[in-house]
Amino acid sequence: MSQKFLIKSMEIEGFRGINEKKTIGFDKPLVFLFGNNGEGKSSVLGAVEWCLFGDVAYIRYMESRTKDELINSFNLNGQCKVKISFNYNDEEYFLTREKDLGSRDTSLILKSPEGEFEDEEAQNKCFTIFNLSFDDFKRAVYLHQESIRGLLIDDPKERDEAMDRLFGLERMRDIIESVPLKDIKDIIEDLQIKKDNIEQKTKGAILQCQNDLKKLEEEAEELSITKDKQTLENGKKIAAKLIVELGNIAKQHNFLLSEINLPEDTKELNTIATKIKSNLKECRTKVVEISEFSKLTKRKTDLENFSEKLEENRKELNEQENKLKSITKEAGNKEEIIEKNKSIDTEIDKLQNYRKNTDAKFRLFEDAIDCLDTTEEEICPVCEHEIDREKLIKKLKSEIQDAQQKEIKKIDVSIKELKAKKSKNEDAIEELEKINNKKEVLLKSNKEVLNNISKLLEQKYTDEKDLILKMENEVKKLDDDIDKSQKIYQQREKEFQNVDEEIEKLKAIYKVLKKKEEFDDIKVISPEENQEIGTLQVGIDKLRLFEKQLNDIIESMTNIQIDLATEMIEKSSKDIKNIYTILCNHPYFDNLQIKVIPRNVKGYVKNSYIIKAFNSSENKETIVSTRFSTGQINCVALSIYLALSKVLPHKLGFLILDDPSQNLDLNHKGALCSIFKEMKGDCQIIIATQDDEFQKMLTSKVSTGNDRIIYNFDKWDKRKGPIITES
Repeated sequence: MSQKFLIKSMEIEGFRGINEKKTIGFDKPLVFLFGNNGEGKSSVLGAVEWCLFGDVAYIRYMESRTKDELINSFNLNGQCKVKISFNYNDEEYFLTREKDLGSRDTSLILKSPEGEFEDEEAQNKCFTIFNLSFDDFKRAVYLHQESIRGLLIDDPKERDEAMDRLFGLERMRDIIESVPLKDIKDIIEDLQIKKDNIEQKTKGAILQCQNDLKKLEEEAEELSITKDKQTLENGKKIAAKLIVELGNIAKQHNFLLSEINLPEDTKELNTIATKIKSNLKECRTKVVEISEFSKLTKRKTDLENFSEKLEENRKELNEQENKLKSITKEAGNKEEIIEKNKSIDTEIDKLQNYRKNTDAKFRLFEDAIDCLDTTEEEICPVCEHEIDREKLIKKLKSEIQDAQQKEIKKIDVSIKELKAKKSKNEDAIEELEKINNKKEVLLKSNKEVLNNISKLLEQKYTDEKDLILKMENEVKKLDDDIDKSQKIYQQREKEFQNVDEEIEKLKAIYKVLKKKEEFDDIKVISPEENQEIGTLQVGIDKLRLFEKQLNDIIESMTNIQIDLATEMIEKSSKDIKNIYTILCNHPYFDNLQIKVIPRNVKGYVKNSYIIKAFNSSENKETIVSTRFSTGQINCVALSIYLALSKVLPHKLGFLILDDPSQNLDLNHKGALCSIFKEMKGDCQIIIATQDDEFQKMLTSKVSTGNDRIIYNFDKWDKRKGPIITES
């Protein structure tokens, strides 16, 4: 043990959960920190780690980039300081690290027999004399529970990351994952798509244009325009013919249309077709306006509408008349209903007066009862016979009260019935008024319709039936006249349709010629597109070369990862077996085997670890993560960690374990104590635990009494930090 650095003592001030200055001695092979969670044990262990390397593993710095979480929140100076005294070959070394609030940097001083060193020089000197890095410290000296927690869960990714941490390969894993291989592949793919799009754009446009042209040619053929007639010359002929035909139609009907010139090129074919179409529409409108067929049809439509309106009004009048008869039969006419309501009002007044008189009568009875109630004589004041006064009062009260309630209730029911009858009569009056108003509106409407018919027929009327008969005769006459004029109208419409068909032919020729011009324009790729395609190809080639180089680097790093992990496993396999046999003491599986298999994850090859337990005699095996309990898996993790701490070469002669008994049962805790007892001769062991059962085992099974220091963390105070007592 004398050939390695041992911790002699440590001063801590303002670091994490420790505020006031604490001096802790470590001059025994065994140092135990006992106390509940949250009382400062981990702050003491973390102080060792921070003093050596300026950082603490597994802390998430969320508050600031300056890692101010390391400084105690209640420290008045806004500073943390840790000083460790080391013993190495009977020589003392002093290492002091300080940090101020808001500062990213820490100051470091190393005092050694060789001299005093500061900051970066001191850190480099520490690496030289201790012979280990921060990563090596995490896997060979200080057992954080976080470093093995991943082994206790089902997720293969987290288990592999936990194994990489134990083997010190997490930095290499992080470097491999940080290589933007996927981004480069995505960029290459994007550039290739862009290049293909430019090339396909022309090819696709040509193909699309050919298909469109073929479709337009077929559509023209459906209009009886053969391919040899789908020319500009034929289009000009059709346009000239249309101009003449439209002029003849306008002349026949005395219309004046705007002048249309013959087309000179393809574009003008469409312009001419649009103008002719517009003029044709104007001709159609004017012909319809002046044609006899349209006038006759309008006259007939107007008369039919008047007839329908009269019929609707007649039906509605009949309906209202039936409603009127029904109400009159049930309730009478308006004057009769009003008289009925007057009679009802008189009856209601009588009943209300009677109700008042009834109340007065019964009040007289109540006064008589009060009179009896106020005298003590047992003689009736009316007949002068002897009476039982109290019994008589009780009887009179009961009878009067019942009679009064019945009488008033009867009156109220009668009043209510009369009011309901009156309300019903009022509703009937309101409905009669509505019916009469509706009849008045309908009769007025009828009169207006008849006046319109009279005006249209140009005949005065005195008799409604006579006028309707004349209207019916007029409609019959109009039917005959419409049949005659319709033939002339249809002939004109046929002429218009012929012009329409020729216009469609002209448009079809224009579309074919336009598409042919478009096809000629897109046959050749432009110089700009050619240049862009070349530039994109150069970029793609360079990125593919870069991608290959990165793949080669990643492949090399992956091989190194696998080789390093395999080497560590081979070096520590004997110690892993021995510690596992003692610690886990599995009733069947007596050995462990760890295999490293490369696994491709999203394009990156990573170490994947398969930890198997096997029976040496029967050659049976099982995967630890699927068959072992949580406690047994923790034993496996501890076996690997403790074995690695033995084989990794460095000059720190101490081992730090934070709560190593988690998830272990009584037997496993006892086995772990026996391993510590065996190891205490080789290194200084520093253990923090809140497990009362494990504390007793450490003091009884690992220690002999004189080889230990026990610090009890009794409670924590925000100003002072932990209250620590030595026992």
